[in-house]
Amino acid sequence: WCAAMVTWHNIAAKGSGIPEVAASIAGYAIPRSFKLRTLVAKVLALSFSVGAGLALGKEGPMIHIGACWGVVLYMPISRLGQQGDNPIAETDLICVGAAAGIAGAF
Repeated sequence: WCAAMVTWHNIAAKGSGIPEVAASIAGYAIPRSFKLRTLVAKVLALSFSVGAGLALGKEGPMIHIGACWGVVLYMPISRLGQQGDNPIAETDLICVGAAAGIAGAF
């Protein structure tokens, strides 16, 4: 019930998150799917669901959580890249975050 309430308040945290990550990597702008609020809602919903003993796949939400961390960390990291010639793209950090989510799930 708690996981349903968390995702009800933040619709971007609903579902596995893999389609949102794939669409963002392909170049589509989905701004609400990778905000800090979505990250917190996704972590809480996954924690409540696993803690309740529900049988669900944790891999998809972990990929979305990793991608959200990549976007959340994009601003501080991109400021570091302004001093050099090679700025870091947001899509690169989404890919790195998704890869970290896959590694964390397995």
